[in-house]
Amino acid sequence: LREAPDTPRGDLAMIQYDPGNWSLLFACSLRGSVFPKAFVWAAPCSTLSICMHTYLHNNPNFQEISAGVVGASVLSGFTFILGFLVVFRSQQAYSRWWEGGTLLQQLRGEWFNAYSSLMAFCNSSPEKKDEVAAFQQRLARLCSLLYCTAIQQVSTMDLKNYELIDLADFDAESMKYLTGCHDRCEVCLQWIQRLICDASDSLTIKVAPPILSRVYNQLGNGIVNLNNARKITEFPIPFPLAQMITFMLLFHWGITAFVCAASVKTTFWSGLISFIVVFSFWSINYIAVELEQPFGDDANDLPLHDMQEDLNLSLGTLLQKQAQVPPTFNFKEEHKLLLMSREGIDELMREHAQTSPTIGIRTNSMDFREQHLAGPPSPRDVCFNFGTSHDDVHEHDPSVVARKHTHGPFTELGEQLNAMPPMLHVTSTGDLNSSSSNSSGNRMHQCSGSGKPAPQLIPTTRANSSPSSQHAEYGPSCTCEPEFCTCKRPPSLGTVRRPGWSPRTGKHANAVVCPSDKPQMDASAATLMTPSTRSNGSAITTVTLTI
Repeated sequence: LREAPDTPRGDLAMIQYDPGNWSLLFACSLRGSVFPKAFVWAAPCSTLSICMHTYLHNNPNFQEISAGVVGASVLSGFTFILGFLVVFRSQQAYSRWWEGGTLLQQLRGEWFNAYSSLMAFCNSSPEKKDEVAAFQQRLARLCSLLYCTAIQQVSTMDLKNYELIDLADFDAESMKYLTGCHDRCEVCLQWIQRLICDASDSLTIKVAPPILSRVYNQLGNGIVNLNNARKITEFPIPFPLAQMITFMLLFHWGITAFVCAASVKTTFWSGLISFIVVFSFWSINYIAVELEQPFGDDANDLPLHDMQEDLNLSLGTLLQKQAQVPPTFNFKEEHKLLLMSREGIDELMREHAQTSPTIGIRTNSMDFREQHLAGPPSPRDVCFNFGTSHDDVHEHDPSVVARKHTHGPFTELGEQLNAMPPMLHVTSTGDLNSSSSNSSGNRMHQCSGSGKPAPQLIPTTRANSSPSSQHAEYGPSCTCEPEFCTCKRPPSLGTVRRPGWSPRTGKHANAVVCPSDKPQMDASAATLMTPSTRSNGSAITTVTLTI
């Protein structure tokens, strides 16, 4: 039931062609063409017509031989009936070819829609996680097997080795029974329906029974479409029609050569006319023969291998976590305007890749404020939300550090990283509304970043302070020197600088050893880097960036 990964398929793929602007060059291909077969009949007819014309016109006894008016009328009636039958057969053949492809696509759509619904109905409870994963993997393999057995029923190929998702872990007894049963597709369908019942009873899928019944309807519609497709394989063109057309073509082949040789005056036109007429009739007949059975391995048959592989890819796609969870949406009031754009998702992602070469989770100041409006953040929350997602990652592991620099959520400034990432330590959290807040406000940290609470600058809450005065007090500070003036603003968590980078000088800060035997920044380096201070209106948290 399985196809080996390296099984050659030869020229089983359906012909794909581009007619071009003038629709001429594509017709020069012989792959899938009926011209070679028609040429086999047209060339001998033309040769025979030329030989008979030469003999009749060079022999005085046969120079007056011709079909006459009556003969031409009878011959035209015969040709009309033959043309009608050949065209009728070709029309019926094309209808069978198109219906076969339509039924298989409808079959695929019904069964895949049922599979997609079952994936959406899966229970999202954490304690059901393992059962849901096992159910999804089992369902995907059974759906692949179901479609494969359906194609095998309608296929007329000698080797029906279609691609399957791995079946190695199914029990051998069931697979042995499947290989010897009368109808494999019906057995696979029964397995899937029973699997759905068991999953519903165990709450692996959690959905109301009336909604779940739609899945059974779609599975039933698929098997109906399969039986309609089977009639194309099992019921060919009626034998009397095919027999009559074949004998009329053979008779037409001989009469055309004789009529052209006796009626046409020149040898060249006799051979050319007979060739064109016979070539056309036999080409149309061979087109009908090619299309009557669309589930074979000819170049003009339906691409059954590609259809099976396409379904397997779709089944595997829905097994991925990103396909099972809808994308988040940052709703804004401006979205109510329903602004339109001709840029698709490919163009948007291409622009995003050009503007943001490092893809990651960027934490801006607005997101940070909204996250902590409910109360002051804990030291653990601030540290973990800054440099990692929600993983328990050791900051000093070199392999982890390298992985975070390559794929992590840091917002870089364009340089290549050549040092360990900055470490974030919360020294203390104070309540702005507390009466015990110290208003002295000008104390330096000793060995900041050691993880121990240290004195910090806690602004005094003023009852009559205005927003403008608070902005002036906590806004950017400017320092003027003889040669230049520098204004510094505390960097936000979303725009953290490289370790040891000073906004003023752009040089690496010097490291000193504290009593804790850990490398720390000296006071001057810490002053240049300006530790970030965050406030949510009721509390202030000082964060120090160390190397």
